[in-house]
Amino acid sequence: MALSMQKSGIVLRGAVRPASSRHSVVVRAEGVPDSAKITCRQVKQLINDKGYEFWDIRTPDENAEGAKRWWKNVPFAFMGEKGPVLNRQFKPFLLRALPNKMSRVILACDDGTDRSEMAYEMVQEEGYTAIKVLEGGCLEYLEFDPLDEKDKAPKWRLTGQTSGVRYAYSDGATDDSA
Repeated sequence: MALSMQKSGIVLRGAVRPASSRHSVVVRAEGVPDSAKITCRQVKQLINDKGYEFWDIRTPDENAEGAKRWWKNVPFAFMGEKGPVLNRQFKPFLLRALPNKMSRVILACDDGTDRSEMAYEMVQEEGYTAIKVLEGGCLEYLEFDPLDEKDKAPKWRLTGQTSGVRYAYSDGATDDSA
């Protein structure tokens, strides 16, 4: 169950990107075993009881349309002019973020199919053994557990510190000055 690779272009969801470098790859998913698939009902149990992380592998634009506050956005692919393009930083990020091959991660794309399957296979090839894929993806999970006020609240990020004063900004549209 390995990723099949060929020199010519990158294929995600049937779209082909012509090779822009000498080492381009065609990626085709061969499926996820049933033992690695989970349902929306199992997500919080795996996170709370087993210590799993939830990786939303959708693009940042898709993530901005709706995401739970505890989801980590780790894009697997981006939309290019001719279709989806593999994120070349996904594998290096994976290796840095999860140095332990027994790390526990739930992968989810928009609908739990193509991108999730391809990401699962890439992660499996690296030797990780505790990887799960959310059936139905992020969209089905958001139907199961809709966004609440905390999920919709702006996210504050520390941007710097000078003379003991911390500077932060909100990327949300709500006014917190009151």
